[in-house]
Amino acid sequence: MYRNGDGVEVDANKMLEYLKQATTGPEPHVEALSLLGDMYYYGTSITDVDFTTALNYYKRAGQLGDGDSLCKTVRLKKVQIERANTIISCLRILNDK
Repeated sequence: MYRNGDGVEVDANKMLEYLKQATTGPEPHVEALSLLGDMYYYGTSITDVDFTTALNYYKRAGQLGDGDSLCKTVRLKKVQIERANTIISCLRILNDK
């Protein structure tokens, strides 16, 4: 609604707030997790590029069955490994440490 101005004025900050609310609780909204992952992966007017945050959102969506987010998780892990400068760093990335 706030993303496209459906019946309300476009408000990116409200959109971000509601998306984050949708990812909490016992049944997080998978599409909200994926969209937040995209927002942090690409960066927006209200989010900086943050691969760690994007990865966390993608992983959660992937664990809930979102195949695209699972693929994005693997892609981000691959980028992290390519940038790692030691074997120890690679192992930490693979073990999420």
